Amino acid sequence: MNKVLIGFNIVLATAVAYLFFTKPSAEEKKEETVKTEPVKKTQMTSSVFKGSKGSGELRVAFINSDSLSASYQLFKDAEAELNKRSTEVQKQLQTKEANLMAYARSLEKDFNLKTLSEQQQAQQAMQGLEMQYNKFKEEQMAVLDQLRNENLVKGDAALKKFLTGYCEENKIDYVIRDGVVGSIFYGNPVYDITADVAKGLNAEYKK
Repeated sequence: MNKVLIGFNIVLATAVAYLFFTKPSAEEKKEETVKTEPVKKTQMTSSVFKGSKGSGELRVAFINSDSLSASYQLFKDAEAELNKRSTEVQKQLQTKEANLMAYARSLEKDFNLKTLSEQQQAQQAMQGLEMQYNKFKEEQMAVLDQLRNENLVKGDAALKKFLTGYCEENKIDYVIRDGVVGSIFYGNPVYDITADVAKGLNAEYKK
């Protein structure tokens, strides 16, 4: 029975670690096609390129994805919701953990006095409860993963929609992603449109 308890504690520790340390990964983002809608020019005018629009030169700008995630209210609200759900799941897991540990201790009291058949039945009962616990944990982890992915897809779709109008208005040919998963080794801060985009996205999100 001690081995059963030790194994169960390892499973619980893994579950709690997952809840606290799992962060949304940008690699989990999914592509979603959305219809572009016109955005007010007051929200799309760039403060980066100013009056050089239409000069005929190739215009490239970049967005720092890390800064945008920290500034975009949609991502902030999504993270708050995910943290709330994670806390709820953690409490449920802790309750189930306490119940299982109490049941294991009750079985262990007179375990050596039981017949071999009774011992086997007790172990099978404990294993059944552990399987139920693991199934519940996996289901809840799947729900959290789905919620995170849905929020990432929603934010990515909103960004693409906004950039379509923003780039058309400001004659920007390319927008490159910077940050942890970006592809820029160096970017002149002059062409950083993150603040403009965050402002426009938040204006759209408030609607």
